[in-house]
Amino acid sequence: MKTEIPVSVLAIIHAACEKCGVRLLEANVRGTLPKRVRLEAVIDSADGITHEDCRNVSKLLDEAAETNDFLAELFAIDILSPGTDRPLTEPWQFPKHKGRTLATTLKTGEKIEGVLENISETDITLQPKRAAKQKCTQTARKIQFSEIDSAVVQVLFRAAGGQKNVRTPNKNAAEK
Repeated sequence: MKTEIPVSVLAIIHAACEKCGVRLLEANVRGTLPKRVRLEAVIDSADGITHEDCRNVSKLLDEAAETNDFLAELFAIDILSPGTDRPLTEPWQFPKHKGRTLATTLKTGEKIEGVLENISETDITLQPKRAAKQKCTQTARKIQFSEIDSAVVQVLFRAAGGQKNVRTPNKNAAEK
């Protein structure tokens, strides 16, 4: 049987994140009690996540484990950054990726890949990848956040000779 995180523990995790200036994206438990159960919490902020952010949240949760039975019974508490293959799920996550290429899937199923040019409170503007490469006048595409099913930052690597190669860490991440 899967171990569920009690609402009171989620409140503790949210409070620890808030105190450290980060946001909780996801929390889950691996394993089942009473064996080696591990809590994994994925955090993010508008400025990105540092090792210190993870350490600070972890320290607060370790302190909370002294008075919370659920946290005390855990084998480990892992605080993680979202990683490059994790889709952007909140509007506040987009600004730090301005100028990067996004693979975006709309709720209609349409896939758009382009450079993130602008972000507002309600939408993003992507310059389609083909237009950016060919320096043509193809119109940038304004997309409402409410239209986006998934948006994944594309990781760029430079091959020998300086040529850019695009690699999505997890090809299926954009399709989730």
